[in-house]
Amino acid sequence: MGNSKVLKGEKEKMRKKYARLLSGFLAFAVMASSAGVNNLPVFASNGEMEIRYESQPPVWPDEDTSDEKSEVKEIGSQGVATASKWTTETKGDVTYEYKPELVNDGDPSTRWYDGDNKNNGNWVCIDLNKTYGLSEVEIDWSSGSVHAAKYQVQVSGDGENFRSIYTGEGVDGIQKFSVKGYGRYVRLYFVEHGTWGTSIDELRIYGTEEITAEHMEAEDAELLQGRTARGGKPCRGEGAAERQRRKICERL
Repeated sequence: MGNSKVLKGEKEKMRKKYARLLSGFLAFAVMASSAGVNNLPVFASNGEMEIRYESQPPVWPDEDTSDEKSEVKEIGSQGVATASKWTTETKGDVTYEYKPELVNDGDPSTRWYDGDNKNNGNWVCIDLNKTYGLSEVEIDWSSGSVHAAKYQVQVSGDGENFRSIYTGEGVDGIQKFSVKGYGRYVRLYFVEHGTWGTSIDELRIYGTEEITAEHMEAEDAELLQGRTARGGKPCRGEGAAERQRRKICERL
């Protein structure tokens, strides 16, 4: 009789133990499914549950990745370049095409060239594929008096409506400078052309995925205080300030 009670007690302990293990297994399976994890827990020979991964452990949806989003990196080379015009040049039996895609191909031995020393207002533009906060711009002007006498760095969210965030004068060689702005499209607009037109070996753009008040003009930053491109105050509401806020949000 006593042995029977002991046996029942042991069975009850085992039942509760495996019930807890099963409950933990199911809870983890739900979490893993939502996180896109294929590797689920397994039971060791001693009956304890353990987790094994074929590769690195998963990154859960609520894990903070803000450091990666705020990291400044070169973003211009991943974009698509267009220009108001480009030219060709024939030397001997070889014809060179100075197309806009050469402005961000990562090769300083190639270049974009408009071949126009008569008209102002030409431009070259890079579509970054999404909106970034901008930190720096680096222009590697081609040699031979083909740097723009005056230019603007302009940004846009739609590729049509641009605003200037920097004005400078070109030089022979490389210029690198800080900017404050945000946008998907970054355009060099040549207010005054170079002596023999305008040509650039490489255009490099640096920025972050996270957009903060540091990237905005004072008015924009005040309206969007506490808001970034991925959270904070919503783009809705009535009144003049809220209508302006919605315009800013559309640019993001």
